[in-house]
Amino acid sequence: MVDAVMTKQDRLSGPFSEEIRGFIAFKRDSGSAYTTAAFALCAFDRFCAMPKNRGLSLQQLAEAWVIPGPCTLRCSVSYTHLRAHETPEHLVCRLLLEKKKKKK
Repeated sequence: MVDAVMTKQDRLSGPFSEEIRGFIAFKRDSGSAYTTAAFALCAFDRFCAMPKNRGLSLQQLAEAWVIPGPCTLRCSVSYTHLRAHETPEHLVCRLLLEKKKKKK
């Protein structure tokens, strides 16, 4: 899986390709395999590089990226399912939010 993502990473051509390469390298140098999130970043790069998206502003790109497409899963999932796929980054954010709620 790591080799497949690295191959895709080498082919980055969108407006954020250098930032994405640098971020993935940073995460991997920190000891993380960083495969799933790297795959998502590579998908975002391909999205940004599409001819129809090349003239969009950063705001428009962000808005277009989060609009659900025809292949998007549109059913609810359980909290347990979400936790099963939680990344370390998501865990930190969730714990910080829970801590903030307890302080109030």
